[in-house]
Formats: sequence, C-alpha cells, structure tokens
Amino acid sequence: MSAATNFRGSRFAGVLVGIVLALASLSAAGHEAQQTTPEPGFRPPGHDVQAFLAHVGNMSFDVLPTMVRRVDRTAHSFASQRQIVDFLNQNRIATATARRDRIDLGALERSSQWVLFQQGLSAVTETVANRAAGANYTLVMEILVPGDDAVFGVEVYIVDAQGQNAFSFLLNSHHRMFAEARLTASGSSEAARQQMITNATRLGLLALQAQIQEARECMQREEVPVPRASAGTLHDFDAPLATGTDEWGTPLGYSTFSGPDTRVSFAATDAYPPRAGMKDGNQVLRLDLDVSSWGGVIHRFADPAVERWTPHDWHLLDGFSFWFHGTNSGAEVFFDILDNRNPCSKADDAERFRYRFWDDVAGWRLIKVRFQDLAREDVFNDAPDDGLGLTKVHGWGLGASATDGPVTFLLDDFGLLDDASEAMPPNAVRIAHERFVETRLDEDTSRIEVSTATNGRRVVEKVLDLGCACARLTLDRGFEYYRIDEREKLSEERARFRLTFFKQRPTGIPVQAVPAQPGSETTPVNMSAAMRAEDYLRVCRP
Repeated sequence: MSAATNFRGSRFAGVLVGIVLALASLSAAGHEAQQTTPEPGFRPPGHDVQAFLAHVGNMSFDVLPTMVRRVDRTAHSFASQRQIVDFLNQNRIATATARRDRIDLGALERSSQWVLFQQGLSAVTETVANRAAGANYTLVMEILVPGDDAVFGVEVYIVDAQGQNAFSFLLNSHHRMFAEARLTASGSSEAARQQMITNATRLGLLALQAQIQEARECMQREEVPVPRASAGTLHDFDAPLATGTDEWGTPLGYSTFSGPDTRVSFAATDAYPPRAGMKDGNQVLRLDLDVSSWGGVIHRFADPAVERWTPHDWHLLDGFSFWFHGTNSGAEVFFDILDNRNPCSKADDAERFRYRFWDDVAGWRLIKVRFQDLAREDVFNDAPDDGLGLTKVHGWGLGASATDGPVTFLLDDFGLLDDASEAMPPNAVRIAHERFVETRLDEDTSRIEVSTATNGRRVVEKVLDLGCACARLTLDRGFEYYRIDEREKLSEERARFRLTFFKQRPTGIPVQAVPAQPGSETTPVNMSAAMRAEDYLRVCRP
C-alpha cells in the first residue's frame, strides 16, 4: 500500500495468501502462482528450534513411509522413505532409520493446504506421542497428488520425541523452488508417476537443507548484541525522516499505517505554533489524519542504511515522554511501543503495548508515561505474548481512531525516562478518596486516577458517581467550577485525567458549574446525565 503498511496485518497474511489455496477441483492439476517467493517453503514456529539446529549432524531420525495423498485414499511410498533415509545419512543431517509405522489420513479432502498441513501435523504428533520414542525426531513426508499427473504440494513433518512440532514446513506453487521443479508426470505410465514422486521427495529434502541453512543464518543474526539505551531525547525530528525496507519488503524507518477510508501523511516541519524552551531551527513531526477506522505513523528502528531491523534495549528504563500538540478534536489517540518479535521473523510481528489518551487540549502538552501503565494491544499480527520485556524494542507508533474529519497533530522530543517518579512532580501529594485517588499537583489542579472496572454495575451509574465525586471535591476545595481534560487510559484496569478547579467561570473554556442546592451539601446542579455519561464514558468504560 505504497507508503502505508497495515499496522494490524497478520504476520501470516502475506504467506497464507499463498498457502490457503482452495482445492476447487481435486481432479485438476495445481496451477503455477503468478508471483513466487524465494523462501524454501513456509515453516511456522516450532518447539525449541534452537535445540534442533544445535543437534543437526548429531541426532537420530525415525523416518516413516511417505504419505501420497490422492483423491480417493492415502497411499504410502517405501521408495520415497528409502530415498529420505539415504539423503539424511549421506548429507550427515542425521542418523536416519526407516520404520514401517504408517499414518493413514484417508482421502484428500477439498480444503486449503494450510488446513491439510495442520491435520497432517496433528496426526503425526499424536502418533509419535502414543508410542515409545526410538529416535530424537520423527520425519514424515506428505505429497499431495489431487490428480495422477501433478503434485499440488509437499509437506515435511518433523516432530520431537514428545510429539511436538520441531521443524515442519510446507511447499507449494507460491514457492519458487517448487514452481521451477515442475512436478508433473511425463506420461501416463506407472513409471512416470513414480518418477514424479521421486522428484517431489528430492525437492522436499533440498528444501529441508535450505530451511536449516536459513534458520542457522537467522540465529546468528539474532545473537547480535542489542544496544542499551540511556535516558534522554531519542528523536527530536531535526534529522531527515529516513525510510527503507528490509530484505522481505517490510517498511523500516518512518512509514504510515491505516485502515479503511483513512488518509494519513507525515513530514518533518519547522512551521508550527511555538512553545517555551524550543531552540532555533527546531523541527517537529507533523501528522495529518482523516480517520474513519484507524491510522497513523510508525517508526521501526533500523540501521543507518534503513535495511535491517535494529532493536533497542530499554529494560533498565522506566518510561517515555513526548511533546504533543493537539486541537481539542476529541479524537482518541494512541501511542504504541513495539516490543519483542518472534525469532527469525520476516514480518512486523512485534508485540504492541499501548497508551491511550484523548485530544482534549488545544496546544502543546508534555506527556509522560510509565512502562508499567501500558496495556497489551492485539493487532492480529501473531505477535509473541510474553509480556513487556523491553530488551528488544523494535519501534513505536502514533495513531488515532476515528477523527470525525481532518486533524493535524504535532510530535516533538520523544525521549526515555530513567525514573518512574518523573511522571509526577516531586512535590505532588496523593490523597485516597472513596471513588478515586487524587494527586494534588498544585492548589488549582489535581490528577485523578480511577479504576475502570464496573464490578457488575452499569457504566453510566459509575460515570455519574464519578461526576458527582468530582463535583463534591470541587466544592470541598472552595471552587464553583471544574474542567476535566488530559484523559488517559493506562492499563486495562486504570484510567487517569486532569481535574482543574476555577473560582470564577473562565472565558473560552467549557467547564462544569457545581453550586450546592439549598438543603443539600453534596448534590451538584446543572448536571445532565447524558452530558456526564458522554464526558466520562471513555475513562470509565470496562
């Protein structure tokens, strides 16, 4: 999508386009893909791949008869099995032994190859788990032959002695080496069909060699030390906003992400409303959005050539900060930290941890966030789910949900904090109230932290309780007006906002008036249930 990349896209998306192929006609030969990948097949994550690679050449394999899946039945090829055993031994991949245990998957179903692969892998793991282990690993090859004269796909299952997937993968016409092998029978004779199976077996074995080599090279890249970051400004946006791609086409440096019916653009600019303390010639990041779903800018950390991911180690730090210029549009804004990725990944499958806030202040404000206040956000990219480790941070992203029209945000001086207390002034006083915890910043301003759990109550009920509690606090302090802004969603169970008190109604700023009614010391007037629900719903929702 040109400069844009789908921030929510699945890690499998590009691969599964080629894998989830409907067998529209099992009697027809598989067609070649218009575009092919140089990858030696698709290998989903396996159990302890590092241990598998470490023992290549010094491990033992049980090789079961090759499954030849046809429309009407599963046949078994002992010739292919012997070919596999000889290849593994001769190329010193493993000490291989043929076993006669056959796995029968029945007739070839009308389904996608990915579903067939999962079914085959499940059958192999169950078979191995239910018998005594004779070797370190078990290998079974499956060759899909929907007709008599062409191979649709090749699947290689490798599981460990406990039946866990170790290094299984599949091949089809979307992989270049498969397409170039042209696995068709040269005639209608049985010898021609057997030669086709022999060629398919050799292709699967060559792909295994390539998969091992590629995984080893990847592991070596993974062992490169990750630089440890220090507190201070990380991006001031004065340098050019570098862009590039890695060898698999994933955007690196700065790029956009967007959902349906959304327009996003960004640029560094020196034309913006000034703020106190800015140096001469300062530039900021400008983000122009017109969002119907979601969209924003993302910065994936890369080397100087912007060709390779270069993660940072932030685990000794406590948070981050940035200057944000908003327009009081009311839009929900989010800032994501891109944490750990899957080993040897070829896509953006970084785990997202999100901080949410609302554009409810016009002008500049400094936002400080503790890492502990981030909540995991599933963007359906098959990311790891191992918590916010911060030892391999791969980038960050700033975006918004529906903006109700065009809006422009500015970002400056994104930096890292080495003390979580920096999120609040050192002289702030914390006070526990019945409905929330208040941090008094000064005589006129407090930071309110609330639980987002409803505990079985209706959200509107909690909203109204919170509104009344804020009104009572305003009266207790001797003020008649208050304003809520700088709303933040912290972890999944906490939210926070700024509460500002006024003795007199200010001009140009919407506030709530709370003079006490006669005969009541606690009930505020001028309170609309609809207004309160709308005002507080976003920080009180479950």
